[in-house]
Amino acid sequence: MTCITALKYGSDVFFACDSQNTDSRIHYRSHPKWIEEKGVVVAVSGDSYVRTLIEVKCPFQGDVTRDNVMAFSITLRTTLPNDLNFTILIGGNSSLFRITKDFEIIEVLEYDAIGSGQEVALGSLYSTRININAGFRVEDAVRAAIEWKAGVGGRVFNVKV
Repeated sequence: MTCITALKYGSDVFFACDSQNTDSRIHYRSHPKWIEEKGVVVAVSGDSYVRTLIEVKCPFQGDVTRDNVMAFSITLRTTLPNDLNFTILIGGNSSLFRITKDFEIIEVLEYDAIGSGQEVALGSLYSTRININAGFRVEDAVRAAIEWKAGVGGRVFNVKV
């Protein structure tokens, strides 16, 4: 269970996530739930195996454009087993996209959140949309999810690309 938030602001994309992992017990990660390389963030909620497969077998290539996200999605479809549950946020170059477990590609216009804390985080992002620092907004949305969702917790990581 997790909460990952992302927000476009000007030419930047801000991300934040919690650090809790839940399997047979609760533990906290020492690193964020995304892969960051060359100004691109690929954030994954759901099966943690998906993040590992992306990192090892099919890293994102190029700038964050609809065409590159589509190529990445096709590569994922041929690489990942069919029974995995996941949602991916990809951000960089002032662009933000969501890929669903059905490989649907959605261009995000302003902000998004994924994971079990998604609803709480989206409410927080909506309610803070006027005159508040973008980096604070994504972090605070994750903190709201930590407060209200049992599967979200630990340290909050953040990055701007």
